[in-house]
Amino acid sequence: MKQKKQKFEKGDCGYINQHKVRQLFITFLSLIMVAVIFYTGVLRYHNTKSIFTVIAAVAAIPAAKVAVSYLVMAKYKSCDRQLYEEAVRLAPDSLILADLLISSTEKILPMPIAVIRDNSVYLFTGLETEAVKKSEIYIRTVLETEARVTNIKVFNRQEAFFKGISALNGNSPGKFDETIKKLLLIYSL
Repeated sequence: MKQKKQKFEKGDCGYINQHKVRQLFITFLSLIMVAVIFYTGVLRYHNTKSIFTVIAAVAAIPAAKVAVSYLVMAKYKSCDRQLYEEAVRLAPDSLILADLLISSTEKILPMPIAVIRDNSVYLFTGLETEAVKKSEIYIRTVLETEARVTNIKVFNRQEAFFKGISALNGNSPGKFDETIKKLLLIYSL
């Protein structure tokens, strides 16, 4: 019996890689559809001044939107599976999100892992040290619009991240943990 391919949701480890493949497929399919519509009009009327050209131009808009979505996400990859499993092992009772690409007004903030517990958010990233502080400030601003956040810490070293999330184990779940999770998913690509 053939096994069904797993569909990853936003926040699951493996989401970025699967989503990029899906977006690329939809982009090619959309562009082929636009070309077929356009050339159908050219073959039928022997010029480009037809309703088919208008339909193809209008159909190109959603195709471009999907292509831009792919291009924005193309340089990022899913979180390392071992990193994710280690985070799950160290913080078993916490909410854990993976493959977050948090969109800010300036740039995309790649956050491979986020651990939420007791209204605190601990994130791991590959960003440089100066970008880590800016990321913390931006994420705090975003989250505090709808949730009370006790602590936000962005780490760019795995050892420090693992030490931080291990300390969260003694804490009880926070009132805003689910809200924080939803907000992070909303602001992620």
